Amino acid sequence: MSSLTERRPPGARRFAPTAWMCALSLAVLAAVALAVAPPSHAAAPAASATPAPTASTAALTTQVLNTPFKAREHYFCTRIPALVTSTGGVLLAFAEGRTRLSTTGCHDVGDNDIVLRRSLDGGAHWEEPQVVVGAGDALAHGNPAPVVDAATGRITLLYSSGDWNRDGAKPNRDGFPRTVRAVHSADGGVTWSASVELPQAKAPGWAGCPPDPVTASSSTAGRTGAG
Repeated sequence: MSSLTERRPPGARRFAPTAWMCALSLAVLAAVALAVAPPSHAAAPAASATPAPTASTAALTTQVLNTPFKAREHYFCTRIPALVTSTGGVLLAFAEGRTRLSTTGCHDVGDNDIVLRRSLDGGAHWEEPQVVVGAGDALAHGNPAPVVDAATGRITLLYSSGDWNRDGAKPNRDGFPRTVRAVHSADGGVTWSASVELPQAKAPGWAGCPPDPVTASSSTAGRTGAG
């Protein structure tokens, strides 16, 4: 048998023993690596361009647009709205009903009432208006500021009230002090208590102290003595 030296082609280079050993070592390492490598998995599908709907997006409430108070419907106009939700989920929309005297138009001095409309379905439909304050008089009532007590569910309506000169052509309240008053409802606005005056809410010498015509906190009712 001829040796490796004798069998290599003319001009071919001879591998040194160390080169053969390196090649053999690399082959062994490759075999070991293949043996211990974890099985390959299929490539994950590409992420969808449209994200899957989440619970928050799926539960979005449909918005409802309507007009609880319309001009000339029951009053010449309605102003100074305020909206609260009872602990039972009923929407209560308050406003000044201006005015039962057409000659005074939409003036904030006149035979003005405080009216309420309730909605049992989130504002999609509204009950007929009810006069909470002013049905039996010709005073100027205004600035409705409803307060919902989250603990008891009682609703307190703060408002201002006062007389005026009863002149439909030139209405004014000069010389007629305005007072802060309150009525309460324990049944979600279905019925209301008799009105009570809150003299402690107005400093001596003040002509008036109209409540803020927006939703107030229960602590406000406590400070004014309505709680």
